[in-house]
Amino acid sequence: MCIPRALGRGSLCALLVITCVAAHGEEADDRAARRAVEGARRRLANPACRGVLTDFSDASGRRLDAVLAENGETAEGQLDLLRFHDGSQEPRCRNAAVMAFTTPGSRDVFLCSRQFTQEQRRRPTDAEAIVIHEMLHSLGLGENPPTAAEITSRVLWRCARHVLSAGPLKY
Repeated sequence: MCIPRALGRGSLCALLVITCVAAHGEEADDRAARRAVEGARRRLANPACRGVLTDFSDASGRRLDAVLAENGETAEGQLDLLRFHDGSQEPRCRNAAVMAFTTPGSRDVFLCSRQFTQEQRRRPTDAEAIVIHEMLHSLGLGENPPTAAEITSRVLWRCARHVLSAGPLKY
């Protein structure tokens, strides 16, 4: 998957996406990822959604909104820093319930293309929540605790209260 880093920041980015799609024949997967990232960006523009950054802390106890501020970044800017990769061949993607994964502090997000694309088509709000969930990890949020389901539930509560998820998502 060839989702460029600066999604939505100009025509060069669009050219890179087209080049990646043409080179790898992953148009459906790229389109699903772009839509989910664009939707996540729209949601994060809402102060109520950005409140999710105050709900979690990194391993040192700093709230994620403070991490963003220390980095001189916005939530939407953090989203731009993420690099999305096709993780289909990674062992974690063998679990049909896993749609994406990363490690705390990493900007590299691996999408389980088949599962993620299906999720984006069936429940786009949940796919957008997955992107925001992974963005929180990029800021240093770990898991267990909180569980993946708790993180995603909070993202959905803050960012999509009017939309009910069909069930817990796993990452």
